[in-house]
Amino acid sequence: MGKKSGQRIILELKDRLAPLAGDLSGVGSGAEGSDLLREAREALKGLGYTAAEAGRALEGYRSEDPRLEDMIKYALRRLGGQEA
Repeated sequence: MGKKSGQRIILELKDRLAPLAGDLSGVGSGAEGSDLLREAREALKGLGYTAAEAGRALEGYRSEDPRLEDMIKYALRRLGGQEA
């Protein structure tokens, strides 16, 4: 998957997942962080990746202000061979 394809997917998913995610500003660790991780895994599974692939791709993601779209971008870069 190329950079442009990944960006297009992110833009498409952002609009579709926004109602599910609610307001992501200020989301930290804990239960809300776990919810974001779960949503990111589900989005990747929706793109055809296995649960194991999605989980491995999201390993190591760290952010002070985690956002769903950033998590998905991170994972897609790792899945595409471009380590984030």
